[in-house]
Amino acid sequence: SARFALGSPGTVPGPMPSSLRRNLSLDLAASVGVGITMALMGTILPSVARRQGLDPLGLAILAASPFLANLLGAFAGRIGPRTQRQFGVMRALGALCLVLMLFMPVPTLLAVVAFGYWLTHAFGVPIQHRLWGAIYPTRERGRLLGVVATGRTAAAGVAALAGGIIADRIGGLGAIAI
Repeated sequence: SARFALGSPGTVPGPMPSSLRRNLSLDLAASVGVGITMALMGTILPSVARRQGLDPLGLAILAASPFLANLLGAFAGRIGPRTQRQFGVMRALGALCLVLMLFMPVPTLLAVVAFGYWLTHAFGVPIQHRLWGAIYPTRERGRLLGVVATGRTAAAGVAALAGGIIADRIGGLGAIAI
């Protein structure tokens, strides 16, 4: 049986090409991973940082870091990655920040490294959108990226609920690292 693209009301969707289905599956899987990471960093990292001794001002900065990174992401078109290779390096740096958080002995450094992760994420958004523009047909792009965003949001919701249970069992930074 053929896979079908999502259709808008009143239209009959046609079969989804296998390359489009493959790209959607990869983007959905990556988006689920991003949703889980974002949820765990937003819910567990502040309590870990507080237990390690981060003061209230530091906690406020930690909480504001994803928003500050998104604000700075406005400059990503000028100083952010412009090629797929640079985009890959940016994502690898973000993953490195996640790993480095496990080894940060000082909570202030933990907050700085967390900001580094959010910054790599924000600076990758413009090229990610350009890649999606090249991959997905204009007519289907909104619906398909809606599926990707729904997967990210659903994963974030489940991760936020399950993250506390996992953190109780293995520790906060271990839960974020998973």
